[in-house]
Amino acid sequence: MKQRMTRREWLKWSALAGAGLVAAACGPLNGEGDSGANTNPSGQSGASSSTGANDAADQRGSENPETIGLGNSVKYTRNEDFYVVDIGAGHPAVDEASWRLTLDGGVEKPLKLSLAELKQLPSVTQTRTFECISNPVGGPLIGNALWVGVQMKQLLAMAGMKPGAKELVVRAADGFHTSIPIELAMHEHALLAYMMNGEPLPRAHGFPLRCVWPGRYGMKQPRWITRIEVIDSNYRGFWEQQGWSNDAFIKINSQILAPKSREVIATPTYTVRGLAHAGLAGVKKVAVSADDGKTWNEATLIRGPEPKPLVWTEWRYEWPVPADGRYTLIARATDNNDGQQEGIGDTLLGGTFPDGTSRMHAVTAIVKRA
Repeated sequence: MKQRMTRREWLKWSALAGAGLVAAACGPLNGEGDSGANTNPSGQSGASSSTGANDAADQRGSENPETIGLGNSVKYTRNEDFYVVDIGAGHPAVDEASWRLTLDGGVEKPLKLSLAELKQLPSVTQTRTFECISNPVGGPLIGNALWVGVQMKQLLAMAGMKPGAKELVVRAADGFHTSIPIELAMHEHALLAYMMNGEPLPRAHGFPLRCVWPGRYGMKQPRWITRIEVIDSNYRGFWEQQGWSNDAFIKINSQILAPKSREVIATPTYTVRGLAHAGLAGVKKVAVSADDGKTWNEATLIRGPEPKPLVWTEWRYEWPVPADGRYTLIARATDNNDGQQEGIGDTLLGGTFPDGTSRMHAVTAIVKRA
């Protein structure tokens, strides 16, 4: 089932946040990791590792991506299951034939490109995890997909940036707007994507073109983009003007997928499973506590063929189930910069405003052997 929020649910979350704002800066008035990059002049979809060797698992995933769940993998989120935060603005119906991407402002040669022309450029295929800045502790507003598109730096090279360029202002067909620094736009993993999980970008996720920037929350990833302007000053976008972070760096976070809260466990051992995500820093380790944080046990990280810091990491811990009773399981992730989660989340939107949360996820397990 798609992780979708109704307007009423969204307003309920906003009220609980107590911020006095229209909360949930998840992207263009509606809502929303890193693999190896493959330059493919044909523009066709196909995954690869960072060494250029074929990654068979990624290729299978692009054809039949798996969703979040409790099967053998939580590698990909199907397009129909990928979360959408809907606060009533709707999804623009963009006409492919007349649509053009405009790149102008502080450039020597302004560009106006059709989707067909973009697809003629060398393409890049990457796995990337998206997360909403308003995703509550353990929340569903996160997803992982295989994206195909063009590097932003390639378009900037074609246009020729003038000296003094500082930011890009990105505008979308629904009126949404935001900005990113030039340094981010020039990152090798900064993409403009037109395919998602082996299919043309769905309307709900930004057809015909959306941003896929590394290490930033969804509010910095506009969909249905129509214009990118190079400027020599600072710019505040839609959500930033309402007090949300202008940087929107993804904070380290983790969530427990199994057991579910108040699940009854009757086995002598139990595989505690979950996901961790840390943006550009990448996940270093995850620990699990079953005694309210008094002691911690390191979990096993389930990684792909090479480290992928911009993709969520699945983890597992074999819990020796104790005597009957009620137990609180807590997950704590550490990133490669030794940043660590602290505190336990206790409200839906508590702690997400203005720059996301890194509080720990906890669930209650009920052990009943008899």
